[in-house]
Amino acid sequence: MKITKKAKEIFQFTKQHFQENEHLHDDIGYTAFLLSLLPIPVFKEINQVIDRLSSDKSLKIKFDDVWKHIQSTNSKISDLEDDLEKLQEIGGTVNYNEEIKAQVEELVKDIISNFEDDSSTEWVMETENWSYQEVLNSIVEADFTGIIAKNNSTNVVENTEIKSKKTHLHASDNSKNFVDKTRFTGDKGSVGMDGITTKGNVTVEGSGIGLGPGSQIIFGGNPNIVSGECPFCGTSIQVDKRQLRGYSKVKCPNTSCGKEMNFSIG
Repeated sequence: MKITKKAKEIFQFTKQHFQENEHLHDDIGYTAFLLSLLPIPVFKEINQVIDRLSSDKSLKIKFDDVWKHIQSTNSKISDLEDDLEKLQEIGGTVNYNEEIKAQVEELVKDIISNFEDDSSTEWVMETENWSYQEVLNSIVEADFTGIIAKNNSTNVVENTEIKSKKTHLHASDNSKNFVDKTRFTGDKGSVGMDGITTKGNVTVEGSGIGLGPGSQIIFGGNPNIVSGECPFCGTSIQVDKRQLRGYSKVKCPNTSCGKEMNFSIG
């Protein structure tokens, strides 16, 4: 793929921007490639795009995910030391891989739509580093919603209504989002999730659900459900551990047994 004059100019400008400001991304070539696809009339607006990508968590996650997909598809890119050669290799990889090309096109559309409406609002739930967070019995209203779990973390969204044009559920590095009795309502319809676990990148827009590469939607997986057997009669016992707070004993649900037993929750 031939590098255009526009791409070279944007690369040089991006490189200068990164020298003067905190890095948005550790690979200038990839950032310059993406910026070269945007309808940017003046270089002043490049700074605004970079700053927006850096501050908008939902866009930043998609930006990084596309880069990971490009790298995993073409390992040669990581070995190239010349930034312009890398820029060319990235362009070729995107151009000849339909799946990555579709991802890039979606990301470009998201960036453009983000700038078309500067008054747009964003609500983000972010959990990371072996942490747990939940939203219960709530109503969320924002143009864009991000539910993000990273590094062995869990989000629970339950009995909640999310009113957004688009919702991005992201879960990486052994993390997951569990969504129960929750409805997502957008401009063109709605979709409900009841007892659903998501992994990877899942997008809800209107009445449609989109899955990124390697992403999963799994039925079940409530992290708060604990189970066991009654030691007296063998009856299976399953309960939401949040309902056990403040108690030290549980009663067997088998009416012919009904014995109480001590329990502990780690």
